[in-house]
Amino acid sequence: MGIPDEILASYAELLLTGCAISLIATPLVQRFAKKIGALDYPSPEKIHKKVTPRLGGIAVALGFLVPTLCRWPELGAAKGIIVGGLIILAIGIIDDLHRLSAVVKLLAIFLVTIVLARFGVILHLFPIWWLNLAFTMLWITGVISAINALDHMDGLVPGVAIISSLAFSAVAVQIGSWTWGALAVTLAGSALGFLRYNFHPAVIFLGDSGSFFIGYTLAALGVLGQWSTNPFKSAIIPVIILGLPLFDLAYVIVVRQINGLTKSIKEIITFNGKDHFTHRLLGLGFSKPDAVLFGYLVAACLSAGAVIMRNLSKGQAVFFLAQFLATVAVVLILMEVRKKR
Repeated sequence: MGIPDEILASYAELLLTGCAISLIATPLVQRFAKKIGALDYPSPEKIHKKVTPRLGGIAVALGFLVPTLCRWPELGAAKGIIVGGLIILAIGIIDDLHRLSAVVKLLAIFLVTIVLARFGVILHLFPIWWLNLAFTMLWITGVISAINALDHMDGLVPGVAIISSLAFSAVAVQIGSWTWGALAVTLAGSALGFLRYNFHPAVIFLGDSGSFFIGYTLAALGVLGQWSTNPFKSAIIPVIILGLPLFDLAYVIVVRQINGLTKSIKEIITFNGKDHFTHRLLGLGFSKPDAVLFGYLVAACLSAGAVIMRNLSKGQAVFFLAQFLATVAVVLILMEVRKKR
């Protein structure tokens, strides 16, 4: 399906506007974070060696929210994403300044799930509304947690967000969902602007404000899009697009449980360690930038497969699902090789 010229021009405008706002806002947020003492200090479970300002999520959110709010009348159900995004951003900022309990964060996610559902942004997996609501909350919680956990190396989350957002926009274009595609393109532009300051060596970190906001927005896009008339494809496409952070989180949770590093839900939530995918690449001799770039490559391969999968027959879709599993297997092998070294 071809993209109308006016839509293409609109997407380019949103991408560039989001990028420009984020580029301008990030140094201002950096100075503000330093002034109020919103700083991330080195520690044994982290790999950065110098004190670095956080709150970078404010700049990313501005790059996304300002262009979209200017188009408020056109958003329809997507207005729920904006309202929920403001709530999540506020929770993330508070968490960056004064650590919040997991219970408070879960209550916030429950609130934004209700907001999204009120605007019609809810999974349609079952004939029972509250069951769809529960799975929507589970999906949003899982993606936010995965993106938050992935934010352990300079530039990793913004780059993956760019790739995932562009994949969502590509699928949206295929089905003519211009509004969904516009939101995804805007997020990609905003993340791109921030990446200028966050790639190694980073001068500012996303903080929870950024990882929460990006994770929430990507999760909401995954819910908003009815990605295929085929229920299986519709469900699996967002999972594959976000396959890297979701798999990385699932892997470390399982391995930590097996190794006895975590024994309770609280420990699973609060444990920090250098055992994620890109951490293990460092152990194999990768530099930090190369490990992040390899992460981009994995995310791009998964996203490309998801985009292509939508228009394939059932048999072809199974083949691309096998490709997805093969990519995951490569990642798993690399992680296991590092563990045994």
